Amino acid sequence: MSSITTRNKKILALYNDQYPISPEEIVSKLNLEIKPSTVKSIIAKAKREGLTEEAIKKQRQLDIRSTWHREIFLSSNNEPYVVIDTETTGLDNDDEVIEITIIDQSGAILLDTLVKPTCKIQPNTSKIHRIKNRDLKKAPDWKTVSDRFIKLTDGKQCVAYNAAFDRQKIARSFEAVGLRMPARKWICAMEAYKEMHNLKRWCKLTEAAARYGFATDNAHRALADARMALNVFQKIDCKKPGAIKRYPEIKRKKHKNTEVLKTLVLISKVISLILSIPLAIISGFYQGLPKKFRSIAAFILLLYLMITLTNP
Repeated sequence: MSSITTRNKKILALYNDQYPISPEEIVSKLNLEIKPSTVKSIIAKAKREGLTEEAIKKQRQLDIRSTWHREIFLSSNNEPYVVIDTETTGLDNDDEVIEITIIDQSGAILLDTLVKPTCKIQPNTSKIHRIKNRDLKKAPDWKTVSDRFIKLTDGKQCVAYNAAFDRQKIARSFEAVGLRMPARKWICAMEAYKEMHNLKRWCKLTEAAARYGFATDNAHRALADARMALNVFQKIDCKKPGAIKRYPEIKRKKHKNTEVLKTLVLISKVISLILSIPLAIISGFYQGLPKKFRSIAAFILLLYLMITLTNP
């Protein structure tokens, strides 16, 4: 095993103590004058040489497949958290926050406000959260709201249902007013719920809340969704390492028209095959037609076959 410098010892000590932690956060916390890529290389080398046993042991013990989920298990039970939910101008990368709610572990409201963005709300999105552009005329901009966001989340873990979405939209709002979002530890309640219930895909917040018996009134507004997210997160049995409780997979009800749709698809395939017969005769056997017409018939036949074979 190779010798290790004092600097690298500090890097690995922080990595083991606060795992998982990104190279960027390590550089910031230790005030290092090296690139995050260098820190990443140091950690990778240490893993090969067995110098990060604690972090590796945690990862193997928990057997976690999701980064978000792993963060939950490795978080300190005593570390406080806040629950965040946002409504946005849309779903694209350039869309911004137009409403944000932050509540604490007891459900007390710390922040609940509309936000005036630098772009317009997309019409389809407005239909979901029922917020109009005119509602935001007197709302504070993100530059004003950002001070409260920074203070309320300082030293706290940020829990959100679909944390990747909320984090990206908040970061974009900071960027839109010329600021940079401070580093925070984010926990995704949606991924944790999916893992705990052994689901193959993510579940809507309203579905998760309803499964636990919580009200879903006024969904798609930040305050209501934040309360639902808090209720769901507190029901998930994942507050300490090793306390993994598996639930039976939720059986989703099939749509009542599923069988009818399957029948219609089958009928369409049969019709396609029937219609392809005269086209096959024209293109392959009826030599009386000009070559141009036979070529067109062969092309249409090919399309019929492609639709028939690829139709689910």
